[in-house]
Amino acid sequence: KGQVFLSETEAANMDMLMSKWGQHIGTNGIGVMNETIILAHRNEDITILNQRARQQLIDAGTLKGKPHAFEVKDNRESQNGKSKQIELMVGERILFLENSWKLNVKNGHFATITEIKGTQITAVIGEGKKARTVKFDGKEYQSFDYGYAATVHKNQGVTVDTAFLFVGGKYWSR
Repeated sequence: KGQVFLSETEAANMDMLMSKWGQHIGTNGIGVMNETIILAHRNEDITILNQRARQQLIDAGTLKGKPHAFEVKDNRESQNGKSKQIELMVGERILFLENSWKLNVKNGHFATITEIKGTQITAVIGEGKKARTVKFDGKEYQSFDYGYAATVHKNQGVTVDTAFLFVGGKYWSR
């Protein structure tokens, strides 16, 4: 009951989804972020959804401190080595996009940033007794991005309590 919402346009569907996501985070607190994901099929939708989720958290005062700019690999858009710039703040949720044995992170791990000093990022992967801290230099390891939304492909096998699904484009018919 009340779990599926359809509108006339993709833009209206995205507006409704982001409104429901914001209500969920606002009602349950930022701690629920580890058990919540926004899913979509297309990378371009993921980019927009991540930006909108991040802006909602900034507007709510959830993300702390000043933004720090980082150059990251643009793995979501292409495999040709392009990069892009993102801004990160304490409280930000990130998604690792490449395995690193040195950092003990895997492609698909989510983490929450707890500290940023210069180019040094400290983040926590997991929660409770299974939580662990990872520290890395954002100039050396650049395979990460915002982690509020991710593709259904990236999240195969992931278990969360709440998933928000943006259904847009022709690929949902398969």
